[in-house]
Amino acid sequence: MSAATKSPQSRDPAISGELSKTKARDKSPKRWRTGLAALGLTVVLAVAAYFALGVPERDAVQMGRLNMGSAHHELVSLSGDWEVLEDSNAPTGTSAGYARLPVKWANPYGHAFYRLHIRGLDPGLAYAVRTSCLDTSYRLSVNGQVFMSGGEPGQSPATTRPALSPGVAVLPQGLGDADLVLEVANFVHFRGGPSLPILFGEAGAVKDYDAWSIGSDMLSIVVLLFLFCCAAMSAGFRRNLSSLYYGLICLTGAFAFLLISPEFLVFRIDPGFDWSLYVKLSFFVCYSSALWFMLTARSLFGGLSNRSTLLLSAPTFFLGLVVLILPPDIFTRANPLFMLNNLVLAAVSVLLFARAVSKAYPYVAKRLLTDPAP
Repeated sequence: MSAATKSPQSRDPAISGELSKTKARDKSPKRWRTGLAALGLTVVLAVAAYFALGVPERDAVQMGRLNMGSAHHELVSLSGDWEVLEDSNAPTGTSAGYARLPVKWANPYGHAFYRLHIRGLDPGLAYAVRTSCLDTSYRLSVNGQVFMSGGEPGQSPATTRPALSPGVAVLPQGLGDADLVLEVANFVHFRGGPSLPILFGEAGAVKDYDAWSIGSDMLSIVVLLFLFCCAAMSAGFRRNLSSLYYGLICLTGAFAFLLISPEFLVFRIDPGFDWSLYVKLSFFVCYSSALWFMLTARSLFGGLSNRSTLLLSAPTFFLGLVVLILPPDIFTRANPLFMLNNLVLAAVSVLLFARAVSKAYPYVAKRLLTDPAP
């Protein structure tokens, strides 16, 4: 096309620039639709896996006993009343009472033994146990033989080595009855005790459940990283802070699935992952997300001055510096301060969103009442 036949819009640099921006905006929704479709696919697959694998039977453990002969499922959650043993008598001592597991200890630091009698096993079948979060060191034995452990549980900080070692272990075959003894110790973390359920059942069912759980977490990480890349490109090309903060939320979510999901994928990938580094990273993930949500709400809806935003953000960066410098056995004891900071930022995010809704409601209501139906 010659210069004489070009349209006025194509000759005007300002209009041409606006047209190119419009084309770029037209392409960006496609990326978001793809990301949302991938996220929806993840949810569908997770729900399908949930129903395909079946829900582990609950409340089958009563008064320190489990009868697999009367269980209705091949996969059982060992949630219920376990016997509590005195340290000096474990693992063969008499019961000192009962405690309902899973549990977070009121005093997070300590050492305890729990025992469960399992009856009605089929000697011709293989059985397995799946552990998740037993903060922060444990040893699991069957009929006096240790078959699964994480770290080194002891009765003092000097004799305890923390580690998170989730996984699946198969029990020796030929058992008709089994006495499980769980030893748990914690002296380094803000949360102690067996805080997530232990699963027990036929080895094939336990392994399938574990594989699907890991697969759903991995798929969620891939989707969140994809959304982060989309948001980062949008922030870079369009210089949009909202996209940047949204991308940081997605990135934080991906690290959450890697570090603090019930599968603890980082320890599945590298069983020897450094404990101190893990605690620092998990604190960054847990206690930075509220800041990204607040900054996203502020960039979308306004309502906060630059000074107020800086004042609200400063505690998170200060706490991050504390986590970076101090060892975990010190900063984890200040966990209530981290939680309070997150609560304040979450409350500000909700208020900004409510303010935006209250301002937009009259306009939306007016349009709905005055615009003719299509």
